[in-house]
Amino acid sequence: MRTYLTLFAILVMIIPSLSQDINKSELAIEVSNANQVNIEKLKDYIWKRETLVYSNEEVKLTLLSEFSVNDEGMLEAKVIDAQSDVKKKRGLRGRAQSNAMEAKADYIEKGLQLLVSYGYMSKGNLIDFFDKANMSSENGLISIDGQDIYVTNDHVTLTVDETSNLFTKKEFTSFIGEDPVSGIILYETFKNGVSHISKMELALPSQNMKLDATNKDYSVRVK
Repeated sequence: MRTYLTLFAILVMIIPSLSQDINKSELAIEVSNANQVNIEKLKDYIWKRETLVYSNEEVKLTLLSEFSVNDEGMLEAKVIDAQSDVKKKRGLRGRAQSNAMEAKADYIEKGLQLLVSYGYMSKGNLIDFFDKANMSSENGLISIDGQDIYVTNDHVTLTVDETSNLFTKKEFTSFIGEDPVSGIILYETFKNGVSHISKMELALPSQNMKLDATNKDYSVRVK
């Protein structure tokens, strides 16, 4: 009899938790608010992003940029160093090589802008995304899956920590022009609870290229 009572007590606790649906509207507000508070905290920091540009699995360009969040909550960036591993050829070949690099530089810039767009989604973007997304919860993490965020047929999966409502990972497929691209964005948290992007990757298959960006050297801004 005691065994049956124990089993009944366990079922009483388990069944409600299994039947609870995630309230998308409430979660959208909670996550967007947590994200907004976190952005405010990031205003205290300045950091660098090192981007390795791979072509045919070889590093061809290394970019170093400095980042901060301004008073309006917008991300600001400036390139502070760029090093190319491509040896320039002479004459017409060198000129053609320069033109090709300029074309790729424009493509790389668009790729980096895409990473920033998905990495730092606005409150409006997040609420619109949640409205048309599917959600599931497992092991303390909420997965939010949707499409048509910035362009038709792009696809995004956000992973959010249930306790903090902060992002742990974003995965997406999108387009540069008509070219399909895919990316992943990983987040880490400082000891004080401030979340930040630690690593971003973007595959550019039509160009046989890949961007591998690492955020580093976070430091408190001098005011």
